[in-house]
Amino acid sequence: MERALKIFLTLFVLCFQVLLSGGKTGFNFLSIGVDARVVSLADAGVALPPEIGTIYYNPSGLALHKKTSLLLTYRNWLVDGRFIYTSFSFPSRFSNFAISLTSFSIPDIEIRTRPSEAQGKFTFRDLSIAFSASPNWESRIKTGITVKYIFEKIFVDETHLVAFDFGILYAFAISRFNFYTGASLKDIGFKGKYRNSSVNLPSAISIGASASYSVAQSGIEILLLVEAKRKFHESVNLISTGFGFKFLSSFVLNLGYVSGRKLENLRFGGGIELNKIRLYYSFSSLEYNFPNSHTITINFNF
Repeated sequence: MERALKIFLTLFVLCFQVLLSGGKTGFNFLSIGVDARVVSLADAGVALPPEIGTIYYNPSGLALHKKTSLLLTYRNWLVDGRFIYTSFSFPSRFSNFAISLTSFSIPDIEIRTRPSEAQGKFTFRDLSIAFSASPNWESRIKTGITVKYIFEKIFVDETHLVAFDFGILYAFAISRFNFYTGASLKDIGFKGKYRNSSVNLPSAISIGASASYSVAQSGIEILLLVEAKRKFHESVNLISTGFGFKFLSSFVLNLGYVSGRKLENLRFGGGIELNKIRLYYSFSSLEYNFPNSHTITINFNF
């Protein structure tokens, strides 16, 4: 009974997010952070030094990838929510490409039409399959695009649609400082249509900047970043700030904070970066008595 109440509360919050936006926006799984490194930096990924996990936030960073990479992420979300993300990127002569899969589900939700024994169970399920491309021409300005197929099923009701992400990234260096500025338009597309209703995608525009500084021959690197995001249909503005500290050339500590967001404001995490394998962890403190969110990401560079 307690578990059923928790699952009901999860579904209520998902619906409540839609109600707060005037019943206009759905597919909120597209706004969940997919890379523990980026999550611990307040999900400010639009202007981060590019890795495979930042493709989700700004596809233009894909142009700077030099190696084939595989990323796997698992994250718990709300009550019994299972969030899985995987991405595979590979360079080519004129353009770099990536294929990504995002899955979110809440299993074993009991069906009740009256106070009695459950009449059955169903799984709340979201799925996105994405293809990203970014030309790798010799220029400080990089551009990229992601095309994604999105599927959502709630009991017997389901919808299918296509959405697009667009990104731009500019990089430059001054002495030991490396700077990135970037912008992205995410989840641009038509409404998702159910039998009796329709909802918008969580479309948003993000603009951000990051600066990193390497201390000579010490293995220490300091990262600062800031990002502003506007969610169109919810009319919500978010400001994300992050701080990263790398030491001994391999160990990373991150801290991030999102202002203007109620569910998860404070995050922190860390990881270890080796030559071909990188492992990250992030902790997000959730409000409304929800279980805290833990994100684990492993990145292989071939």
